[in-house]
Amino acid sequence: MVDDQRRDTKQVSGKEITGRVGATLTTEHDRPEDFEEIIQ
Repeated sequence: MVDDQRRDTKQVSGKEITGRVGATLTTEHDRPEDFEEIIQ
């Protein structure tokens, strides 16, 4: 149970960080197309 909780926490944290970084990159570049290419 503990391991599963830790994995879930890491996944949620990664998603939150990705969302924040994505918003920053999109705001700086102001080009969603370029940002999408970086994700892929």
